[in-house]
Amino acid sequence: MALTLGIGAVFMSVGGLLHFSRKGVFQKQRMMKYMDTTTLGDAARELWEAEGLRPSKYVEFYGYTDCKKPVERRGTSEKVVAHLETTYRKEREVTKHSRTEQPITHHSEKQVASSLREGDGLLFRDVNAQAFDVATQKIKEEIEQRRKELSGFGSVLSRSKYLNEIKDMEWELSMRSKCNTTTKTDPKHVSIRDLMVDDGSTFEKPEANVVVTVNSNNDNNKAAPQITVEGYRTVHMKVPLGKQVYCLGKLTLDKVSCELTFGRDPDKPFVVQYGTEQDVLERYEMSHRIFTAGMYTSLALGSACIVSGTYNLCKPQPPPPPPGPPPILD
Repeated sequence: MALTLGIGAVFMSVGGLLHFSRKGVFQKQRMMKYMDTTTLGDAARELWEAEGLRPSKYVEFYGYTDCKKPVERRGTSEKVVAHLETTYRKEREVTKHSRTEQPITHHSEKQVASSLREGDGLLFRDVNAQAFDVATQKIKEEIEQRRKELSGFGSVLSRSKYLNEIKDMEWELSMRSKCNTTTKTDPKHVSIRDLMVDDGSTFEKPEANVVVTVNSNNDNNKAAPQITVEGYRTVHMKVPLGKQVYCLGKLTLDKVSCELTFGRDPDKPFVVQYGTEQDVLERYEMSHRIFTAGMYTSLALGSACIVSGTYNLCKPQPPPPPPGPPPILD
C-alpha cells in the first residue's frame, strides 16, 4: 500500500515537471508569434535615441555566427567559432557464464578525453547588414544631390527649407554611422556548447591489442574478465562561421563603446537556435506535444496509484486468524 502511494507520488511529480516544461515551450511559441522581426541596425538606431548609457530592448532578429578571432579545426584549415573533440575508448570485455562456462562478449565505450578550443568571443552578424548599409549609402547620395540642387533656389525661404531637410538627413546619417550591425553575446546566457553541430567522427585502431586483466582477486577462483582495447573513437563538434541563427532576447547598447550585447531578459522567453522562425516553431510544437502526452500519462498513472493505494489503506482489514490450540507438553 505504501509502495503504491509512493509510486503514485513519483508519477505526479513527473507530471508536474512536464507541465512546467510544457508551459515554458508554450510561452516561447506565443512570444515568437507575437514579435515582429527587426534588424540589428534598426534596433541600434532606436537605442541611440533612448535615455541612459546602457539602454536595452527586447528584440527578435536573424544573425550569422561570427567571431573576432576564429580558431582552426584541428587537422584542417577550416576556420570555426569553436571546436570540441571528445575521445572514447572502445573496449571488448570477455567473461564466462557462471554455469555453462561459455564466453560472453560485451562491447562498451568510455570517455577518456575532451578538448574544447574557442575563438575570441561569439558574435551574431545581422543577416540584413548589407540592406542597412545600402540605405545609409542612399542617404549620403541624397545629401550630395540636394546640395548640388541648392544653388538653383533663388528664394531665401525655399533655400532655408531645403537646408533644414539636409540637416535632418545629416543628423540621420550621423546616427546610422554609429549603429552596429553585429552584436556580442553574453557568455552567461549564450552557451557555445548549445550551438555545437555534429562534424563527424574518426576511429583509430591501436598498433597492437592491449589486454588488461581486472578483478584479479576474484572469489571462488573464478577467471578474471579480460578487456581488450579495440580502438579510440573521436567525435568532432563545432560552431561554424556564417550559420544562420534565430534570436529572441534582450539587446543592450553601450553608448560609451558603441557596442551591442545580446543576452537573456529575466522576465521573458529567450531563444537562440539555428534555422528560421518557422523551423524553431516546428521543433517547439513537437516538444509541446511530447510534454503534453507525457504529462497526462504521468498524472493519470499517478492518480490511479494514489486511488488504489488509498483504497487498500482504508478498506477494512480481515480479522486475524484465531490462535491455535496450546502446545501439548510431554
